[in-house]
Amino acid sequence: MNTVNVAADVLTVTYGDCCAVLPLLASLQAQSHNVDRVLIWHNGPEAFARALLPQGPLTIEVHESGENLGYGGGINQLWRISTAAVSIVVNPDVELAETCVERLLEAACEAPEPVLVGGMLEDGEGKVNAFALSLTWDGVGINIDRGKANADLNDEAAAWAESHALAPSGALFAVNRARWEHVCGGPLFAESLFLYLEDLALGLRVRGRGGGLRFCAQARGKHVFSQSTGRRSALKLFHVERNRLWLQRALGGRLRALSLMPFTGLRLAAYWKAQPGGGARAQNADLLETLLRAWRVGLFAPLPPELCTYLTGGLAIALRPYMAPLRNQLQDPTA
Repeated sequence: MNTVNVAADVLTVTYGDCCAVLPLLASLQAQSHNVDRVLIWHNGPEAFARALLPQGPLTIEVHESGENLGYGGGINQLWRISTAAVSIVVNPDVELAETCVERLLEAACEAPEPVLVGGMLEDGEGKVNAFALSLTWDGVGINIDRGKANADLNDEAAAWAESHALAPSGALFAVNRARWEHVCGGPLFAESLFLYLEDLALGLRVRGRGGGLRFCAQARGKHVFSQSTGRRSALKLFHVERNRLWLQRALGGRLRALSLMPFTGLRLAAYWKAQPGGGARAQNADLLETLLRAWRVGLFAPLPPELCTYLTGGLAIALRPYMAPLRNQLQDPTA
């Protein structure tokens, strides 16, 4: 595939403040020759204020149904609409560097063509925010490169991630449509997860079916960690823990999920210990009820059939090669 003749569709999902996506759109204006369309799925709760959309060379389409379909559901709707050879999935609160789309297109079209290409997110202070996802023993996806200097994330690090990372960060990655249809097919994300860990499930699906992943450290965007849902909110805590348990049950049943709970306790205790005292610890106490509810639903509610179908073909994957070092597993991922 010749990238000279390829332009990408950019897919993003918004909720609430429509203005939050404007910096992303402005960053795409500067590289519009590489962009066919920007497709926005708006999850509400109010209708998208289309009058806010910038004027310029970009073709921007806003789609909405009046329902909150979650992040994965919104991206899946746009994936069905998109016809581009390469689609770029990006969080609405990311600002892309001027060559980001071009670099992702090059990596997605370079032989042997991968199914997915992960980009690199930086925090605006010269440090890595997200790049490639590794696993904790109990199934949380973490970015072991977070906090490193951007300059340290080079081609060698990208090559290592291709064989040692389970998935790209869901906040910035490209999909080669032809390779996706050949290897996986169907929706990009498991919609029943709603928020969080959809990227891990995506990695399980692609890796389990023998699909190729590539990582491009030169495809960069600026992102503030969990800006849209908060560093440590009840919403995030519930969906991370529930979805983690659902994925573990899909991989090996309830006994597998239960057997990993002692490590979960160790991991959360390490996070708590690393926090400053006072308000942060009081906040953790307030979140205990949410945590217990997430565990109850994650362990004992029926598994969504859609999730089990989505993971078909990826359940026999060996996870050990994608495990993060223990010291990284016990570091608070919001730090």
